[in-house]
Amino acid sequence: MMKTMTAPFDIKPYLSAGPLRFGMTPAEVAAQLGPPEISRRNMLRKLSESRGWIVTMYEKGSDRLAEVGFSRFFKNLTYGGMNIFKDPDQAVLKKLCNEDGKPYHTLGFIVLLRLGITLTGFHDGKEDQKACTVFAKGTWGIEKDELEPFKLSGTAKKPERK
Repeated sequence: MMKTMTAPFDIKPYLSAGPLRFGMTPAEVAAQLGPPEISRRNMLRKLSESRGWIVTMYEKGSDRLAEVGFSRFFKNLTYGGMNIFKDPDQAVLKKLCNEDGKPYHTLGFIVLLRLGITLTGFHDGKEDQKACTVFAKGTWGIEKDELEPFKLSGTAKKPERK
């Protein structure tokens, strides 16, 4: 069971998210969050661990923390005084895109290479897919040729009704 986290997980680009610093070992992450509920290696042999609404992903070979993913249910994720999942989607998207200065998109994700952040569900009104990932230097960027520049529109698309 994940330790209760009441303090904000403030994102520091390319350094940390709350108590999780990039480069930590799985044991160091477990000391902060408790043991993982699920731990597995993907087909590329990269370790991934799940704890409630947080997923930690590690570099292949070294098992050093490289990415931290947060679901929309994690309400303590902050950046620059803004709450990623509690503040209005358009305000979050606008602030992060403007601060990054050169946002990209691919496969439904907004990729902010200068901030080390990806977002999904914020720009297209897909609340059920809303998530944020923070990553270490070198995690993204190799795929830059596959990324399309992202233009911030005035409003997010409304969710489709079924």
